Amino acid sequence: MRPRSFDETTVLDRLRAAFRQYGFDGLSLDQLSEATGLNRSSLYNAFGSKEGMMRAAVDAYCADSVQRFKEAMEMRPLRDGVQRLLRVAAGLEDPVSARGCLIGNLIAERAAGQSETRLFFARKLEALEGAIREGLEHAHAEGAIAPGSDPQALAQYLIVTFQGLRLVAQAHPNPETLERSVAIALDAFDRQCSRIS
Repeated sequence: MRPRSFDETTVLDRLRAAFRQYGFDGLSLDQLSEATGLNRSSLYNAFGSKEGMMRAAVDAYCADSVQRFKEAMEMRPLRDGVQRLLRVAAGLEDPVSARGCLIGNLIAERAAGQSETRLFFARKLEALEGAIREGLEHAHAEGAIAPGSDPQALAQYLIVTFQGLRLVAQAHPNPETLERSVAIALDAFDRQCSRIS
C-alpha cells in the first residue's frame, strides 16, 4: 500500500468542517475535492467512498470530543466541568461550537438510513456517553457525588441534554434562553447528584 501523499490530519479537519456545514446529502464530490484540495481519485483511494469520507471525519471528531469530555469530567469541582460541557453544547463558549455537533447533525440527517449507518452513529454516541460515565464513576469513587447517585443514568441524561442544546442552539441561538436552559440543566444535575464538592 502506497503511503498517502497528503497530511491526513489537515484533510480530516477539512472533511469535518465540510460535513458539519453542509451535511452528507448537501455535499457534492466537487465540493469535497475543493474543501480538501484533493482530486476525486485521491479521495476515493484514501477513503473508498463518500460514506467512507464521512465516517473518517466522524471518527476523528469523536476521538477529539471524547478527549474533551474526559478533560471536562476531570475538573473539580465536578459541577464546573459539567457546566463547561453544557455551555459548549449551547454555543456559549466559542463560535465553532455554535455550528452544532457533527455527530448530532449527521444523525438528524441520516438516522432513517441503513441499519449499519444507524449502528455506526449509535456507537459514536456510546463513546461520548462512556467518557462522561467514566468521569462520573471516578467522581463517585472520590465522594464528589453522593453514594446514591447513578453514574450511568447521569451520563445518559447529560448526553441527551448536550445533544438537545446543540440542536436548539443552531435553530434558535438566543443567548438568554440558552443560558437559562443550561442553568436549569445544572440544577437538575445537582439534584440528581444530591451533593457535589
